Amino acid sequence: VPTQALTLMNNDFVLHQAKLFAGRVTEAAPGDSAKQINLAYRIALGREPSAEELQMGQEFLSKQHLVDLTHVLLNLNEFLYLR
Repeated sequence: VPTQALTLMNNDFVLHQAKLFAGRVTEAAPGDSAKQINLAYRIALGREPSAEELQMGQEFLSKQHLVDLTHVLLNLNEFLYLR
């Protein structure tokens, strides 16, 4: 549903939750991007990131803020839907 995707990308509540999520990750793993990525994946998806996901996450964090990564994780199909 397109409106659902747009809501998850732009909704103030979702953006606030991403900010809180990033704060939780930063508090638990300050200054270590690899640990932050691992923790964010464990919290959001219940699993460790693959080697490729970890590398992409580190590249992403070299250009963007942690809150942007947590927002991405909250928008993944794996986060939204059960199999």
